[in-house]
Amino acid sequence: MAKRAGTPADVDDPENAWREKARTLLRVEQRRQNLTYADIAERMQAIGIEETEVSVRNKISRGTFPATFMLQFMHVLGVNLIPFKPQLTGEFTLPPELLENLPQVRMTPEMVAALVGASKKE
Repeated sequence: MAKRAGTPADVDDPENAWREKARTLLRVEQRRQNLTYADIAERMQAIGIEETEVSVRNKISRGTFPATFMLQFMHVLGVNLIPFKPQLTGEFTLPPELLENLPQVRMTPEMVAALVGASKKE
């Protein structure tokens, strides 16, 4: 017998688990700030993103939205999901809470070139 989407049997489905995590991430922050879907749509429109209350609600309900939507959503709520912004000038470090027991990494010009897809200068 085939499973139907949304049934309790889907709990073991890895894709469903990731959709639920994505949905929960946005809903928790929305509720923490006590914002409605209309508030979020209005804020998105203020930065040039064409979203309506209904479109925001539907995307979050499905849990299948593009990464760009998630970044836009969190941006208008004032949440920075990216804890570091590497400077492609040679060296950067991660915040201490992410480092734990990892060693610091020194970026060489070759590594920087590989990261940005540029060719190594001769």
